[in-house]
Amino acid sequence: MYKSLGRHLPKRIREGFGSLLEYSSIKYDPDKFTGFIIFFGVLIAVLIGFLLQLIFIFPLLVFGSLLAIVYIVFVLVIYMSLWFSAESKSRFVEKILPDALNMMAVNIRSGLTTEKAFMLAARPEFGPLEIEMREAGKRIMSGEEVRSSLLKMPEKIKSDLFEKTIRLIVEGIESGGELARLLEETASDIERTRIIDAEIKANVLMYVIFIFFAAGIAVPVIYSISTNLVEVLIEQASKYDISSLASQASFGISVKSFGQVSVSPNFLIIFSLLSMVVTSIFAGLIIGVIKDGKEKSGAKYIPILLILSVALFFVTRILLAGFINI
Repeated sequence: MYKSLGRHLPKRIREGFGSLLEYSSIKYDPDKFTGFIIFFGVLIAVLIGFLLQLIFIFPLLVFGSLLAIVYIVFVLVIYMSLWFSAESKSRFVEKILPDALNMMAVNIRSGLTTEKAFMLAARPEFGPLEIEMREAGKRIMSGEEVRSSLLKMPEKIKSDLFEKTIRLIVEGIESGGELARLLEETASDIERTRIIDAEIKANVLMYVIFIFFAAGIAVPVIYSISTNLVEVLIEQASKYDISSLASQASFGISVKSFGQVSVSPNFLIIFSLLSMVVTSIFAGLIIGVIKDGKEKSGAKYIPILLILSVALFFVTRILLAGFINI
């Protein structure tokens, strides 16, 4: 059933999820997986939608929009979970890659062949890289061309650095260069790049802290103060007949009519919450760009910013209300 449902999705979407499953080391049919997302996404959206409908009683249009939002959020959560899993695997491989290259260089200098050097350099602590190194060594030993065997390694690891490193090794082998020296220099270059990246991240840390503070603390506090102020003004205005005061003047001061306040406090609260949601989403994406150069990597900060800002908004409102009523 899942497979037949998944086949109705566009090929590009199925291939995208298939690639993420491959990068995450999840051996599952992409069509079945996308079918699973369709079925359970609709089921969860309907269950949550009807539950909220029983509590709040939305209009039909709002109810339909709510179902679509819940379904989209479910799909995004699944997609981002796979993406973060693939990114975690990629970062781990990039971290231990210099050690693996140095170990292969030592094996080659000791007189071992390329495939033997790959096989013996594959250590359990290398995790997913160990699997790919062993597979590459087996393919070479079975008679497959060295180039094609090595170029298959990046197909299951989502890392530009790893792919470029493998291509550099392949070009070095084909050009007849000294492979051991090439591996050592590549490992040294990767280490230097990591040090530079760490320095850059340290330099932009203040920008990340500022954005996090602005979106998670400053914005909800300002909105809570504003909504409380409007509520107080509306309450005070309701106690006096301002229109009658407009025709009077005392001590040379003329009071003008302000008219009726048309904005309700509930509308301002809803507007503030929606504004905080949008601010948290874009703040998280910006933090991802600043820290890692990828918008998607900032998605993990969005729930933290949302929870922090909404909680702080209501806590500040409660504290202000208690202070005003003293």
